[in-house]
Amino acid sequence: MKDINKLLEVAKKCEYCEEYDLALKYYMAVLEISPNLQVAEIGKQRAKNELAKAVYYTTPASFKLSEGRLELRKSLLVYISLLGGENEFLVEDIDNMKVSLGRLVFDYKGVTQDGYSCRVAKKWIEIINDAKEGKYPKINGGKLTTLEKYIHDNFTLEQKEEAILYFMDMSGCSSEEARISVASILN
Repeated sequence: MKDINKLLEVAKKCEYCEEYDLALKYYMAVLEISPNLQVAEIGKQRAKNELAKAVYYTTPASFKLSEGRLELRKSLLVYISLLGGENEFLVEDIDNMKVSLGRLVFDYKGVTQDGYSCRVAKKWIEIINDAKEGKYPKINGGKLTTLEKYIHDNFTLEQKEEAILYFMDMSGCSSEEARISVASILN
């Protein structure tokens, strides 16, 4: 029961810090120990709902002379016009991507889209291809998560082993995952 309480506490802290992917991992760990624990099931669903709204990558863009932004969400590419309209595309149904005159052009369900002008159209192709494989950029745009920031601010390279143990304790990940994470944080 002590492990469950600690995992739930960390999951709630992760939610509070808007680190829903980590919160989901902790709720899932609780459910592995106690599959019918309602508070963990509700937390898991809450984290999943927030992740569904999460924006993994965004850039300014325009579409047919209308300014707006492109966003990558879970399984979705979304164009949001500053005038309020939205175009949503399921990532798995996007094909034949290319850059043409600085515009991201692609086929969606067999229909060629006119193109979204942006400075990083080439980068979008890479990001969409990664998303098709289930690989997404960090939600917080590459900034350190709360746990990573704590490790960065409170441990030195000489304290690497202590940092790994702390990371494992707080994240519930394996020692190998912790070693990789801590190495990238402290280097």
